[in-house]
Order: sequence, then C-alpha cells, then structure tokens
Amino acid sequence: MGARARQPSATGDPERARTMSKHDDDENEGDDRRTRSLAGLAAILLLAVIALYLIDRLRGVSELQDCFMSGRTNCAPIDTR
Repeated sequence: MGARARQPSATGDPERARTMSKHDDDENEGDDRRTRSLAGLAAILLLAVIALYLIDRLRGVSELQDCFMSGRTNCAPIDTR
C-alpha cells in the first residue's frame, strides 16, 4: 500500500480540510504536468538526434551521387585501417 497524506479529522475545521485537499490535488496535478513536460522534452530531443543523424547520412549519399554524376569512378572512400 502506498503512503497517503494525513487528512485532518472530520471534527476539525472543514475549510482547512478543503484547503488541504485542494493543495494535495494541486501538487499531484503539478507533478503530472511536470512528468508530461519532461516526457515531451525527451521525445523532442530524440527526434532532433534522429533528424541530425538522417541529415548526416543524406549529405554523405548526396556527395557520393554528385561524384558519380560528374563522371568519376573513384568516389567511394577507401578505409585504410
């Protein structure tokens, strides 16, 4: 069982009980909003990384095609390792 915030007794001030309940709801809502915001930020960062990778790959392919279109036959890089 999860821990629960202690609620004021029924014999206490009802206005205070409502205020505390609203405060707890606001905290939960703020936590949910923060979690959704962080998830959105992570998704945007992931998309940005994927976009940068694709841009790099497409640039390399484009350079290779430009080389072939100019009539050269030694366009592919040679790995000397």
